[in-house]
Amino acid sequence: TLSSSERAEVEIVFQAYVNRLMSLFHETGDDLSIPKEIIVHGDLESEALFTRFIEQAAMAVLKSPPRITMMTPVILKSTFPTYLKHAKVGDTEVDTGMLLSAFFFHKQNTQATFEYF
Repeated sequence: TLSSSERAEVEIVFQAYVNRLMSLFHETGDDLSIPKEIIVHGDLESEALFTRFIEQAAMAVLKSPPRITMMTPVILKSTFPTYLKHAKVGDTEVDTGMLLSAFFFHKQNTQATFEYF
């Protein structure tokens, strides 16, 4: 459990992250290029946290809610259904990025496809 001063420091870091995302959205200088549909792939446990930050930044620059899709659970459910059943909170040995990379780049099967939704 964090003390109130530690929580305040963490919030400062989180806000700095949101501010940096906002500046990245404006990097091109063209508001029309700011994505309104954002796909997030990250660690299964932290994806929701980062999605919250992305949503805050996008809301601030777009003035409307973006459509954010968290891809990790969607892809894992469709390709590795048993993984989700056995994944444990706090399991740091499972790297979903590496798992998905292995699926896409180290398979001889060229038939594997994903449908966009």
